[in-house]
Amino acid sequence: PADPPAFVPVLPQPAELAAVVRRASFSLDVYRGLLAQIHDCRNGSVFVQVGTEGRAVMRVHTPLCPQRRVAFIPPLPRPALRPRGLCSFTQILSTEERGGLSYHYLYVESTVDKPETRLHIYVLQDGLWLPRAPLDMHQLPRPLLQPKPVLVDTRIYMPAGLSDIIVLDLTASSFSTIQLPRGTKHDECGGTTMLARSYDASG
Repeated sequence: PADPPAFVPVLPQPAELAAVVRRASFSLDVYRGLLAQIHDCRNGSVFVQVGTEGRAVMRVHTPLCPQRRVAFIPPLPRPALRPRGLCSFTQILSTEERGGLSYHYLYVESTVDKPETRLHIYVLQDGLWLPRAPLDMHQLPRPLLQPKPVLVDTRIYMPAGLSDIIVLDLTASSFSTIQLPRGTKHDECGGTTMLARSYDASG
């Protein structure tokens, strides 16, 4: 089997950052011989899945705080699907909350031969994946095959269609759309589309 992924040293930081930058070496050698996938890396926490679907173990490493134990996360939930429903894609999303990280699990269900999409969303609380009410996307462009969604505060941004971004407001349980600049569009699968978080009042 292939070697597991590992973090590599970054280039030297400018002198003015030396006093505030925290560094730590981290490797997944402990999982050598196993399938290890990094699902999320943010604010010093690394969300890792070890093993294949159905038998996977979820863990959160904190290399900047080695005194913390590795956190074990319950298996990802699998919602009941509608007739002829299938899983389009899944994604673990994180957002900063109360000084720590809050994790969400997005499971997108599509229907064979029909332009129907349903979003299943779970929130990790007290070691359990708690489900929210499923949301149906009516008369909205279908998400890309590899949309790479982004969670910012309480909104999920997800590329869809040829030139749209679907915005899901988790608080209001509502959808809206943003159009890409004129003359730009997604590729068929979305592999070249990447959204980035903004850290100002624009969201």
